[in-house]
Amino acid sequence: MPNGADPRATGAANIPTAGVPDALRDAAALWFVKVSDPAFVDWQGFTQWLEADPAHRDAYTEMVDADAVIGDALAQEARVTARHAPHSFPTWLRRAAAVLLLFGVPLGAWSVLDSRPEVETISTRPGERRTFVLADGSSIMLNGETRLRIDRNAPRSAKLLAGEALFEVRHDPEHPFVVDAGESRLVDVGTVFNVTLLGKRMDVAIADGAVIYRSSGRNVRLKAGDTLTVEADRPLVIKRTNPETVGGWRSGQLEYVDAPIGRIATDLSRTLGLRLEVAESARQRRFTGILILDGTADEALVAVAPVLDMSVRRSGDHWLMTSRDGI
Repeated sequence: MPNGADPRATGAANIPTAGVPDALRDAAALWFVKVSDPAFVDWQGFTQWLEADPAHRDAYTEMVDADAVIGDALAQEARVTARHAPHSFPTWLRRAAAVLLLFGVPLGAWSVLDSRPEVETISTRPGERRTFVLADGSSIMLNGETRLRIDRNAPRSAKLLAGEALFEVRHDPEHPFVVDAGESRLVDVGTVFNVTLLGKRMDVAIADGAVIYRSSGRNVRLKAGDTLTVEADRPLVIKRTNPETVGGWRSGQLEYVDAPIGRIATDLSRTLGLRLEVAESARQRRFTGILILDGTADEALVAVAPVLDMSVRRSGDHWLMTSRDGI
């Protein structure tokens, strides 16, 4: 262990490990070390491993819990040794090595290389969805046509650049998870929440827990079932919704309350992965209700158009939506 740090002296040995097969424990520990590295890029492989078996997520969670305890111990050590020379190993590497030793994984089982922190922008195409899991166990699912930026040097934060994402955040009161979207900042209070950013408009809906919205000196606490809309030069709008419908796009369900057809068309384009244009005369028509997207993208669009009291027809490489009454 670098600099003589002993994870068994931190109290981390009290973390439950009974019943976890050695092979699974070792695999979880090695994934933990890889994900802790600022240069890690195989998020798809990591997510596939986690989702292959519920036991994988449980084993990985034990690694995260151990890391939290070890991190506290190393922080205390750093305060004691602050007057000495800097540690020769980066903090993330020391903590990862401590977790490996705690769970009995040989340090030589995976070579760890230090590298410079990097900022990565993750993008999805229209109709594409992508889920990835952060080092702390939090997960983010991106809807189609979405761009999200993460910084390996700031693992408890993310920046939504455009599109829509659902966040399932592992709560840590000492290190709140922060999402920046446009000019807005959302601070997690142990939460599942959905964020949409379209131009200068930001919408957030809370499925579970709570989020604090911060912008221009304002702090607004949102609880499960709350939705908030922020748009340039307009007052904040807070409404209520069914928390169970938040992030419904994952299962092909879109719910709206007095929403303009133009915005709904954008959501349909993003979620179905097709190009949909709306006649200018129909863009501000309003709709309240639930859209169920079933079948292929084309089939789903044709099925929901009458529900919106609209008509659709294909025009070249895109679809055109107009009002059924021609107005």
